[in-house]
Amino acid sequence: MKSYESEFEIYEKYRSEKLVNYPQFNKSEEEFINSEIRKIRKWGKEHAGLKLAFQLLPLVILSAVWAYLFFYLPLEIESKNLFVLIFSFLHGLLGYSFVVYTLHECSGHQSFRTYPVLEKLMYNLCRIKMADPDYYKKCHSHHHNKLGTQEDCAFTQFISLKRFMRSVLPGAGILFPNDYNIHQDPKRTSSRTKSEIIGGAFILLEFFLLKDHLGIARTILCLVLLSPWFGMLFDRLRETTEHRFMPKDNRYGSVELGLSPLSLIVGGGPWGQPCHFSHHLAPDLKWFQQIWLHLSLKKGVRKEIQNYYFPGWKKVFSIFS
Repeated sequence: MKSYESEFEIYEKYRSEKLVNYPQFNKSEEEFINSEIRKIRKWGKEHAGLKLAFQLLPLVILSAVWAYLFFYLPLEIESKNLFVLIFSFLHGLLGYSFVVYTLHECSGHQSFRTYPVLEKLMYNLCRIKMADPDYYKKCHSHHHNKLGTQEDCAFTQFISLKRFMRSVLPGAGILFPNDYNIHQDPKRTSSRTKSEIIGGAFILLEFFLLKDHLGIARTILCLVLLSPWFGMLFDRLRETTEHRFMPKDNRYGSVELGLSPLSLIVGGGPWGQPCHFSHHLAPDLKWFQQIWLHLSLKKGVRKEIQNYYFPGWKKVFSIFS
């Protein structure tokens, strides 16, 4: 992802003028947070098998939804134009949720380290959507350690509205370049090429599964333009929102979109990043443990803290302010 000096300067100006007295956790709240994190980690160690089952649950659900879209949905919708709209939206949302889960949790944080064969498979699984796990892993490490600085490979403390809008135009990254994308290395690498070959082969598979029902033109419209557009729209909304104008702090520099239906859509599902603040507090926690921590924090911190760090899906509108 390309960074712009002008965006960093706007963030620094905002930070020096308006981010001086942001709400901070007191000592008892800090102790409560650390206690909850220890409790959740302890549960994971004591229930390794159940923990693994929860970790793999998203893959089972997403695979089942994918099969439904390609093998059953065509039988339920007669109108091809209506099918194009419904399929593209659901397929785009599915692809986005799959990429957030596999790229972030499986590649970025390598959540299956105690299972070497499974870890290798899950690490590379994001490639079927052309994401580059090698590039993302390197950048995501910088993101957690250098959040809000120019060394942050995914600096999103401020993204201009113009840049955001350009990234969510239909065809962005396909019909014209898009430099607001953390899924691939901007430079040509062997890992990026590998992802593009695998991703291209998967699109061909989907094309052959769908073309007899829709025809070639509508199938290309669905798979190449509309579905990626829906996925990119939700992805850019989340990415542009979760750190926007937040403190330059590795633990407290993000917000929680929460678990409302709209927050889950923008966040990429429960296994995406709707609980991103909880994730930065304890990056080793798995997706369901992040939700556990989120629910605990909402009961154990001051209202002022909740209003600031847990704004919910309404935070999305800050992009336009």
